[in-house]
Amino acid sequence: MANYITEDDIEVSLINILKSDELAFNFIQCDSNPNLKEQPDATNRTSKNNVFCRNLL
Repeated sequence: MANYITEDDIEVSLINILKSDELAFNFIQCDSNPNLKEQPDATNRTSKNNVFCRNLL
């Protein structure tokens, strides 16, 4: 059976590299579930459509 690397595998690996101590990028954890009323990412957004977070810039 062939060994496949999925797009998700690549994405997870790249995010882990960016979050490493060496690069120390910060990330917003955004749940894409449209049924959630509150954003669990501590950005104080009123909607997932708000992509510009002034308090984080």
